Amino acid sequence: HAAGAAASKLKMMRRHFGVNLPVDEAVSERAPGSRPRMPTPALTIGIVFRLYKFVVDVAAEKSSGVVQPFGRVAHAAVAAAVLFASFSCNRCEQANSCSFDGEADGFLHGVLLLDKNPNPMKRQPRPFWMRIAGPDGGTEWFEFLKSVLVGVEGGCFVFRDFAGSVDGDPSSATEFINSPLVGPRLVKAIACVVARVCGISLADAMRWAKHSARHFLMECSGARGLHALRAFEIGRWSGSTAQDPD
Repeated sequence: HAAGAAASKLKMMRRHFGVNLPVDEAVSERAPGSRPRMPTPALTIGIVFRLYKFVVDVAAEKSSGVVQPFGRVAHAAVAAAVLFASFSCNRCEQANSCSFDGEADGFLHGVLLLDKNPNPMKRQPRPFWMRIAGPDGGTEWFEFLKSVLVGVEGGCFVFRDFAGSVDGDPSSATEFINSPLVGPRLVKAIACVVARVCGISLADAMRWAKHSARHFLMECSGARGLHALRAFEIGRWSGSTAQDPD
């Protein structure tokens, strides 16, 4: 990727300034066995609806007093956090660096504490909005997520880690701990939950274990034919407008 970027800049120098640079001869072929970069796909409607139903079922059992294995609750906690990232247009990693400002008129208002930017000097807090009601109009999924986060509100993370699991697999979890799921543990937890709830292989589930949640609503808006200028107002995509001084 670095070689390609450097070559494009050198070609620009040659094209606009007449500098004699044999760029085409210098560009190397892709190394044997390496694969081109594949963008992370957005979560599908099927995945999101299945995760949603799973969380609602676990929440209903919890509210009715049914004693559930903690591993099942841990799976639901990860699933609810993925739903949060999907409905708020946030990356899963960045959902562990955000705060909730409050709920008003059926929406959650929050702030991403450190938004992603290639230039570290330009990283700054950024607002986001999320419709609390799920696809069926219910809010049980969000109430369940908040119940999971009781006691760690000051931590500003949505994916809560658990003890008993060496690699982040929720199936062996024993209790919640006061720290966020991060790094490889977060990726493994999301992949395990998607695989088991949706009935697909772990290898396939890994495709959706990183940035897929951020693009979900944008994909939905595109499928509905919503104009791109309106779609930008979904979630937290309207960054420059939201951060204007006025």
